[in-house]
Amino acid sequence: MAKLVYEEWFVKFRFTQDNVLEEGLIPVIDQSEKEILGFHNDIADHSASLKNPIMIFGDHTCKIKILIEPFSVGPKDERIQKALE
Repeated sequence: MAKLVYEEWFVKFRFTQDNVLEEGLIPVIDQSEKEILGFHNDIADHSASLKNPIMIFGDHTCKIKILIEPFSVGPKDERIQKALE
């Protein structure tokens, strides 16, 4: 029987519409209909990959997203969870 264990992260810095770019290297995920607030070119806050996907839960929309690329998050509350080995 498989057992899933998750580590929950709380976000320290949140990007806003005022500090994102229209194009860039790192997507900034949010709870809007577009799902991407914008981009930035700094270091990603979270390093998701195929081998280490990260799940985020939008508490305003109740959407669950599983990300497999590095990303950062926008201004609305989202919970970020990573599976532990």
